[in-house]
Amino acid sequence: MSMTLDVSEVRPATIAMNGLSGVDDVYFFFYDETNNIRKLSMNSGKFSVPDTHNFVLGGIVRELAPSNSDAETLIQSLSLQRTTKELKTKHIGTGDFQNLIKSKKLKLILEWLKKHDYYIHFVNLNVVYWSVVDIIDSIIMAVNSLEMMAINGSLKSDLYEIIKSDEEKWLNFLSQYDYPNIGKDDVKPFIEGLVKILKEQIGENPPFRYKMLLDIFKLEDVTELAFLDENEKGVLIDNFLPFYLQPFWLFKNSNHTLDNESTIESALEGSTLTCQDEAIENYVFCDSKDDPHIQISDVITGVVGKLFSFAKDSKMSEISEFRLSIDGTAAENMRLLTDIMQRTLVRSRGFHLHIISEGEHKRLDKLLYTE
Repeated sequence: MSMTLDVSEVRPATIAMNGLSGVDDVYFFFYDETNNIRKLSMNSGKFSVPDTHNFVLGGIVRELAPSNSDAETLIQSLSLQRTTKELKTKHIGTGDFQNLIKSKKLKLILEWLKKHDYYIHFVNLNVVYWSVVDIIDSIIMAVNSLEMMAINGSLKSDLYEIIKSDEEKWLNFLSQYDYPNIGKDDVKPFIEGLVKILKEQIGENPPFRYKMLLDIFKLEDVTELAFLDENEKGVLIDNFLPFYLQPFWLFKNSNHTLDNESTIESALEGSTLTCQDEAIENYVFCDSKDDPHIQISDVITGVVGKLFSFAKDSKMSEISEFRLSIDGTAAENMRLLTDIMQRTLVRSRGFHLHIISEGEHKRLDKLLYTE
């Protein structure tokens, strides 16, 4: 896939809408990714992949030019086996976030990041949430309601949480209508079916929010679903290219170094990215074996990826129990991680891009920022 993208309008709009600062400064970004499924499809009520963990593209970033020798010294201090060719998350620890956060090697890395003034940056994409939000956006466009636009985040979150609570039932329903390609003749039966399935499944949403969600699908004047028309049947996410591009154009004066990713590299070869008639060519791909900062980014992306999975898949009570139970190295690592995350947001909120549900946001905040 190739594309031409002029961000002359979308960049200032994104900065203003999100109140971002610091994005015009010069930084040195290093990237790796986790849970890169490359494409998400749905067929006969099943996803094309067995697990739909959040896709995370991220790593470490610094204002001053980084030192490879400092990064290599850190890696040497981790006492990896001599046969290890490059640092990976698996060398720090295994299992879920609750296990990984106990790692003493992770503590060394987090302390090094803090000491050397590194920040943590990422794009955090809940692929299932991203795949279903067009339902809400299409309804809002059809009725042209400013009131609904103001609460669209809550509506999307509530719909996602209900879908997540019985995913199999919802996938079967969506597959019946060739989602996300719903023709005009199918709009009415699709919405009627959606209302029926919603009535069978309240989920954990408060009653007044559940009623509000249900009511928007009962509106009489919805005759088309603009974002769910003329799409490829069953293809929910065609590729992740837009999520790679956003940091490039948002931090257009910075330097972006990524691990080799043939699919994205191939797409970028035929793509043009510009702002105010100037080409944005501020990114390079290289072999992670040759760059210790990409290797450290692999660890950080792996850790925050498991963090986001914990927030996505847990109940608030489970997160509260975890926060109360941790001690020792785990508690120290949580404090270090939280401190680096907070310092990052103070420098620029643009370093953290979440495409997740409102409920997921709340659980993540509880996990990170509530003692």
